[in-house]
Amino acid sequence: MIQNEITKKFNLDTLLPVQPVNIVSSDMNFTYDLKTKDPEAVSKMFFLSDMYLDGELRGTIKNSATGFEGYTKVQLDNFSYKDTVFVIKNSVSEFRHFNSYPNYKFEPKGDFGSFTSSINFYTDTLRLGTRIYDSVRTSLVLNNSNQLFSLSAEQDSLIKIAMNGKIDLSRDSVSLLIDTLYAAYSKINLFNTEHISLSYHPYSGSQHININRFELDGDYANLSLGGTYSFTDSSDVYAEATNINIPALIELINNPDGTKKRPRRDDFESLFKGNIRRLLLTFKGSLSDPKLGVEMNTSLLRYDNNRVGRVDAFIDYYNNNLSTDILMTNAQGQGKLRLTGNVPFNNPFKTPDSATYVNVLTSPLDLNLKASNFQINFFSKAIPNFTDLRGFLDGEISAKGTVADPVLTGNANITKGRLFFTWNGLYYRFETSLKTDKSDLVVERFRIYNDRDNTRHIDVFGKINFAGLSVNDIDLTTSGDMYFLDGSSIQNRFGFYGEMLGGIGDPPIRIKGNLRNLLVSGQLRIKNAKLFFPAISSLAYDIYSDDFTYRILTDSAGYRFLDTSITISEDDIGNLDPFLRYNYILEKREPTVADYITYDLDIVMERNINVNVNMNSLTREELNGEFMGNLKLDNRTPDRRFQLFGRLYIVGDSYYRFYKNFSIRDSYLDFNGDYNNPALTIKAEYKNIRTVDDKQEIMYVVLDITGTRYQPKLTLSLKDDNDNIQTGPDIETKAISYLLFGGPIPVGTTALGSLGNNVTSGFASSLLYEALRNIAPFIVNTEVIYTGGNISNTDIKITSAFGDAVVKFGGKILSNINNLEVSLEYPLNKMLNMDVSNNLMIQISRTYENLFIEDQGFDTRAGLTYKIKY
Repeated sequence: MIQNEITKKFNLDTLLPVQPVNIVSSDMNFTYDLKTKDPEAVSKMFFLSDMYLDGELRGTIKNSATGFEGYTKVQLDNFSYKDTVFVIKNSVSEFRHFNSYPNYKFEPKGDFGSFTSSINFYTDTLRLGTRIYDSVRTSLVLNNSNQLFSLSAEQDSLIKIAMNGKIDLSRDSVSLLIDTLYAAYSKINLFNTEHISLSYHPYSGSQHININRFELDGDYANLSLGGTYSFTDSSDVYAEATNINIPALIELINNPDGTKKRPRRDDFESLFKGNIRRLLLTFKGSLSDPKLGVEMNTSLLRYDNNRVGRVDAFIDYYNNNLSTDILMTNAQGQGKLRLTGNVPFNNPFKTPDSATYVNVLTSPLDLNLKASNFQINFFSKAIPNFTDLRGFLDGEISAKGTVADPVLTGNANITKGRLFFTWNGLYYRFETSLKTDKSDLVVERFRIYNDRDNTRHIDVFGKINFAGLSVNDIDLTTSGDMYFLDGSSIQNRFGFYGEMLGGIGDPPIRIKGNLRNLLVSGQLRIKNAKLFFPAISSLAYDIYSDDFTYRILTDSAGYRFLDTSITISEDDIGNLDPFLRYNYILEKREPTVADYITYDLDIVMERNINVNVNMNSLTREELNGEFMGNLKLDNRTPDRRFQLFGRLYIVGDSYYRFYKNFSIRDSYLDFNGDYNNPALTIKAEYKNIRTVDDKQEIMYVVLDITGTRYQPKLTLSLKDDNDNIQTGPDIETKAISYLLFGGPIPVGTTALGSLGNNVTSGFASSLLYEALRNIAPFIVNTEVIYTGGNISNTDIKITSAFGDAVVKFGGKILSNINNLEVSLEYPLNKMLNMDVSNNLMIQISRTYENLFIEDQGFDTRAGLTYKIKY
């Protein structure tokens, strides 16, 4: 019976035909109680292999002359469909239904007056796909042709939904009245201040829905809907949003969970600020023949406290034609850019067939772009992460003909152009001169030069084809030279800084292809360069290089986790607090235009370049010299990472600094991909001259370096003035002695001598050489003071840092290991939790004293020291 009334009320007779109904008034009273003891057996018995059911079902069924009455209570401890697609745990449902036979009326348009029904459902865990809801309540009550309903659900504190109202089924139309509608995502709230009213009319000439009143207010936008949507005839619907907060919108798109930390409109940390004052969407007609409209107006847009401008846009679609009138105005009306005209366009609600597609391509096109003193930083500020771009655009370009074969006319120029190139951290000036030729945009001149030197510049010229109103062919050629580095920037993505003058070689660098496959190839000539490679940050401990898998708890007990994780781009991971990084994973970002650019460049050096490479800042090792050779640069890797291949020879007056300056000979660097980590083949030597028995002795300390810059392998040896290589088990100890003290280890020396003679050179070299490199993250300074003549007077000082503590140890330990001196400094306020200056230090020290000629001793003391820091 109830199926018949639904069919008649909603005019569904083609789907659910009305069935003959016979009322049986015989008495029946049936009580049942079903429990599952073996859920897997139940699944097998009913061939429900994808379903798991564990619970209890009980109720009654009654029938008499007064009507039919049914009651069912379902208690599900655990229910799942396909394991994780749909899961219910700890739920209780009650179903009540009463059909009054005496009150039943046969109405052609349906009547629910004889039915009284109620459904109540509660569960503490409901899983739909990857979403887990902690509490869900639903109530449906049908009485006297009024369907009352209520729904509430929440997911921890992130998502909350609440709705209640009624559906009036007593009239020809079906009316929906929502008293309360509340939705919250994190700290973003959306709610109705007035009743929401909609009605469905299934019997009129056209089945339609009237949106009588639908308004929602939110923290960051207000929304209203209205009009009539027809299923069989013409529709007229609008949706209007006002006061859309752009920073909140950006935050919600890029980091949804971040909104819960900033609940107020003005708290969002976005450089791009402003509001969309009004966004109006209209739909008229039908899906097969629609009329669409978009109107948008913004307030004054700002970027980092700089005024950008406003946007006013009007876009209409009808009969395979898109009509546009978009006006962008700089702040204070100083300049403007306007796009007007008509563009053939397919119906967005239908997939075009071949005939429709061809028709759009061959239909008339009429577009006009006009700019007057327009500041192009409008675009660089409006697009996140776009490089800083400035300049004034003037000109007019029109596009006529067809989409497939547009005819461009007009010209445009950009003056006072300026951009910031993020790869090397420098500003550049540029000028452009553009004209049109049929479907080509001809770049007559694009001149770019260093912000500090306008006498040298790179010129770009060629054409860009816009057939099909898309960038489908780029063909640009370059010439000239300029400073790619000028010493003013020490922050860039290449990992080095300095000065570099480069120019276009033969063949010239050419940019060829389209936005999905762009090749940059040719020869770059280095005319002059002085480069500095700072210390490698990756030599320190990398807190991100672990093998842990991070998940996010969804409850305080620690049993439930989110199935998805917060994502962040690789470029931004360095800005995260490392102790909060467990909340994030690296995202698989969508590719950009940069991901479709392939670089294939030959790098030729016209003359030797000067390079300084910091190999290890803590032990003050560096490579300083002249390089010559040719290299090849490309980015043919899955992540488009730049690679460098080739060999650079170390020539000229070059040296390697390892406590002393070692002259380099017959050495080179091999680049096999990572330009910051070349393979090393370095042969260097330090010339030591001393007087022995009134004769001059020349001895060379030879240093051989292999491995890579990240993991160098150093070997020390000795040779005399006749190129005779000395060998032996303690040769490295002897080499270190010549390097530090200018001579061999004296026989009988109590400290270093015993190391060389009795413990072998392995320990000695580890003490003075390998250990300094291996424990470098803790050592901030090492110093060897040798006055000459007496090795026992040599003073060794090492300073280390452990947290806020500074430890100094050393002394004249080469004459006697018991001469070791130690001092410790630590802030008093952190030790005793006192509110005093960080400069007040407690100092504990053990120092060696020689008060008398024959006596020696140590003085251990503790005290307070106030350090004045400049």
